[in-house]
Amino acid sequence: MQGLESFCLTPSALTAPWVLFEAGAIAKFEKTHVCTLLIDLKHQDVTDPLAQFHHTDVMKKVELFQLVETLNNQLGEDKRSAEHIRRSFDKWWPDLDEQLKNLPSDDVAKLPHRSDRELLNDLVTLTRQTSLSVLESHREIMNMFKYLEFLQTRGQVFDYASFSKPRSGSSSPAAAGSSPSHGVPVYGGPC
Repeated sequence: MQGLESFCLTPSALTAPWVLFEAGAIAKFEKTHVCTLLIDLKHQDVTDPLAQFHHTDVMKKVELFQLVETLNNQLGEDKRSAEHIRRSFDKWWPDLDEQLKNLPSDDVAKLPHRSDRELLNDLVTLTRQTSLSVLESHREIMNMFKYLEFLQTRGQVFDYASFSKPRSGSSSPAAAGSSPSHGVPVYGGPC
């Protein structure tokens, strides 16, 4: 089972050093998913490093239910049926909603206002990161296909359906004295 940690973020806690420290420390664990529960905040109010986590607006029933489903899915064999989760959530939502609406007020004066320029900069940064990630994935896929073509030129058959190891009577590249890094064309060009 993977771990799931959640942080309640309010306007005053949004930039609190202890929240940033705790979230960063927990996020370093390999099998831990960190999410934030937004109270009196919108998704766009959250900046890096906390912006990297999954956010749930606790006042939005749909978002909170998605978080409950995520938590349930983390339970493995102990997880409840989707119908059970839905019925329980629907039954207890009115009480929870009432409690959430009556939470003590945070210092709303500290609510950060991000300018359009800041939001645009974040959008450009995320777009660039996504573009680089897609480009890298494309290069890896192209290199895989170049290697498969290389195997075919050596008389080896590759089972594309299961991406298994080469199957044939001929020897593998390693047995033939070559490796994927020797003599295999590598794709490194742009998309």
